Amino acid sequence: MQKTLPKPGFLVMAAGQSRRFGETCKLSARVDSGCSLLEQTVKTIQQVSSRICIVASASNEGVAVIGHRLGVELALYPNQSPGLGDSITYGVKATSGWGGWIICLADMPRINSGIYQQVLALSAGYPLVSPQFDGRRGHPVYFSSRYYKQLIQLKGDRGAGSILKQNGADLKLFDCGCPGVLQDVDTPQQLAELPPG
Repeated sequence: MQKTLPKPGFLVMAAGQSRRFGETCKLSARVDSGCSLLEQTVKTIQQVSSRICIVASASNEGVAVIGHRLGVELALYPNQSPGLGDSITYGVKATSGWGGWIICLADMPRINSGIYQQVLALSAGYPLVSPQFDGRRGHPVYFSSRYYKQLIQLKGDRGAGSILKQNGADLKLFDCGCPGVLQDVDTPQQLAELPPG
């Protein structure tokens, strides 16, 4: 009898401090759909998979409330995560039973479900997968379980780009027509200038 391998899941990074957005939590800010940034991102992923974990800082109760309302798993970094690398490390450790991680940024509401679906489908045949738009690598990015040890050593503000650079030969890039794979929201102006969804 053939052993079934664990499936990958979607790890949504939502533990940042959003300093450039101002006083309010940017992930609670509304997009044109009426949903918050975080809700829009997670609801789009839910069209593809139910295996989702939001990595949030325990100091940001609003993100946890949204996660509970959406019925997804939460990995709460104690107090405040120091940076994206620490958040990835924490989330990967919390979901160590997964068969890989599709790392998503919560502040990218214009990625459509087809992109998430394609990354998930390609994860069956490649150890690293990412979309690209106009020749630029975007998000989300899939990491197979072979990168577990490298992922749990990440620290600081830098994400997992160093792993991609070191293992470029293993990276499957696919062209897409979705500029949302490059569009994150860091300021109220960027939120206001988001193209319609």
